[in-house]
Amino acid sequence: MTSERANLLSRLGGPFAQRSAAAPAGQVENSSSADFAQMLRKAQEGGLESGLRVEVSRSSGVELSEDQLTRLSAAADRAEAMGITRAVAFIDGQAVVLEVQTRTVSARFDPSKDVLTGIDGVLGIPPAPGAASVTPAGGVGGAEGLVRSLLDLPKAPLDLLARLAGG
Repeated sequence: MTSERANLLSRLGGPFAQRSAAAPAGQVENSSSADFAQMLRKAQEGGLESGLRVEVSRSSGVELSEDQLTRLSAAADRAEAMGITRAVAFIDGQAVVLEVQTRTVSARFDPSKDVLTGIDGVLGIPPAPGAASVTPAGGVGGAEGLVRSLLDLPKAPLDLLARLAGG
């Protein structure tokens, strides 16, 4: 690696700053790899926040409090760390569609009426500390059946294929 490239990487900080100028191109010192793995694990566990705030699209018909937006923003960080791009989020008795990459709530979701495609994650947002869990009678538009069904799904597509094939 040229010294100019190394200098640019070191200016970025974090694991890039620890790259050794003596290390061959394509190799990163072990401490950098360990730092990245630790940061990734922390993000997946919800211990790392991006500071990116979730916004609500005006056309969505959804109203969320500041507290709900804060909790949804933390859930969006965890979802993004897991590779989720579009999710249904259950928060305080309502279900909303969250565009994870743009941090935007795009729609309200009623599982008893609506059909959604392109969803690759379901997020359950815990209530605020000290607040009672809010679930309307019958769940979120009858969503308890949906949630149970999702929990019963196989963990991997191959499991589903095996189950369908009778294996």
